[in-house]
Amino acid sequence: MAEELPIEFRHLPYHLYFVNLFTRIHLLRHLNETNYKVTRTVRKNRVPKDCPITRPDIIKRKARWYEEQVIWDDGISIVRWMDNTVVTIASSVHGVESISSVKRSFAQKERIKVSRPNAVTRYNFFMGGTGQMDENVMASRIAISGKKWC
Repeated sequence: MAEELPIEFRHLPYHLYFVNLFTRIHLLRHLNETNYKVTRTVRKNRVPKDCPITRPDIIKRKARWYEEQVIWDDGISIVRWMDNTVVTIASSVHGVESISSVKRSFAQKERIKVSRPNAVTRYNFFMGGTGQMDENVMASRIAISGKKWC
């Protein structure tokens, strides 16, 4: 699909955001080699075996808002962050040093600031509209049932 862009647009600095459905780390590496920056979620069974990041079942036993970030092959950073569940994000743009903060409500019902990897922040910012669009499409879908005419 990237090769179908007109030649005059290929040099522009595109940054693509993907969901985890049909993408693998190999696609992220390929797009990074062709100068397209990519951030995407990763399913836990699609993280390569040789990546030195902690498994999600071990992270679940740790404290809430635990984060782990590693730079893996070819400058691709893989981030795991424990919020309500373990989220895994791979990015060729957002490194391991960038941290932002977010307010969360804790058991005492007070708002506290917790650190969140910037890859998670940026992914949520750019993919939030996509989730809202999908929800609106499903809510306004017209059900047309076929009628048989004799």
